[in-house]
Amino acid sequence: MSTYAATNPNPAATADVIEYKPGTRSQLLGTIFGVLLTVGGGIAGLYGLLHPKMANDDRMGMTVIGGICFLVGLIAIEAMVRLIGLRVTVDANGLTHIQNGRTTSMRWDDISTVWQSITKRYTNGIYTGTTYLYTVQANDGKKLKLTNSLNRVEKLGNTIQNEVSKRHFPRALETYNSGGTVSFGNLTLNRMGLTRGSDTLAWSEIQGVQMQKGYMEIKKQGKWLRWAKIPVSSIPNLFVFLTLMDRIIGINTPKK
Repeated sequence: MSTYAATNPNPAATADVIEYKPGTRSQLLGTIFGVLLTVGGGIAGLYGLLHPKMANDDRMGMTVIGGICFLVGLIAIEAMVRLIGLRVTVDANGLTHIQNGRTTSMRWDDISTVWQSITKRYTNGIYTGTTYLYTVQANDGKKLKLTNSLNRVEKLGNTIQNEVSKRHFPRALETYNSGGTVSFGNLTLNRMGLTRGSDTLAWSEIQGVQMQKGYMEIKKQGKWLRWAKIPVSSIPNLFVFLTLMDRIIGINTPKK
């Protein structure tokens, strides 16, 4: 879980133009993998179809497996081709996304919502990597999705979250202080407390808020079971929400 700083974003993050591109090494390895799988699958499929001395079941099995490998290889090659020319630039005014000859620009002031999904992967208990997905939506409804295909995507995601929070947090705090309700998807908060759906928890009843393994857990005073366990990926403008909650009651966010 990334740390958040809505009121104190990293000034170096947008002082100059910073460019994010796919990793050359990952593109090369992905292309080699796709080519090998396509060629190997094609050879295996043809061998199964044309070899006269193989049993019918063996021929069928080799043909099917070869065909599957061939298709997976083509998909891998296509994915690598789509990354050609992909880049995202960030400066003090906003971000620009370029892919397949299409350019999409968003000013920080025009971004309405950011969602993030960060998933750590484990195989047999051994950490194997982290998957990142940041979805950015502008006021006019256009969206961008930023993933691991970009090098340093976590840094890019944190920059976007901080810049958006820098603009949205003051408005959210003003709304809250004036007695209004601030909405974050299925969650709303006001002077009465935190509401999820039709269930409201008064601020005085909240024992703690923690971020663990991609979920926000909220505990109620005097209750052993948690009041709510909410996927972080479902909370729009997460950094604004966390900063506002921290301002109201204080929360416990584990450090990386």
